[in-house]
Amino acid sequence: MWCEVIMEAKTTSDETLDILLLIRRTRDVIQAVRQKELLKYGITPEHAAVLHILSDLGGSARPTDISLWLFRKRQSVHDLLDRMEKAGFIKKAKDPARKNGIMIVLTDQGRLLNKKTSKLTVPTRIVASLSKRERGQLRNALDRLLTIGQNEAGIDDRLPLRPLTLQNNRRTRRKS
Repeated sequence: MWCEVIMEAKTTSDETLDILLLIRRTRDVIQAVRQKELLKYGITPEHAAVLHILSDLGGSARPTDISLWLFRKRQSVHDLLDRMEKAGFIKKAKDPARKNGIMIVLTDQGRLLNKKTSKLTVPTRIVASLSKRERGQLRNALDRLLTIGQNEAGIDDRLPLRPLTLQNNRRTRRKS
């Protein structure tokens, strides 16, 4: 099915590179805006992402799941988690399901910080400049690219790579 979509599209390498550059520049500019917003809390967008992931997953997760969700190497995520633990945003606890495993758990300070930083003022204004229909089309197109990219990279789609909000939107669309 995805191959048919790709064959129908008949994109050129130049067009693909232009689109990839546009996606990257858009992400980078929104990330810069987000970083500016987070400065007053003394955290980075990466910290905020981990706090959001943990919150979405009920307050705890395995480091591997966080690594997969962020699409980052395990070691860089472990380094990030170590810094966040020192700052008091998270704590490490034994994983009851695994003998030598650990779980990353939000602290009260981390929950409070997530609540404060989850309100995206400027990024929300940027996204809100699109109509509801355009946002849906963008979400669908990006979701399709993500799925195809995961398949190409050999990433198991059952892994927690999508925010729960997107998963919930999918369930809503399927019911309609």
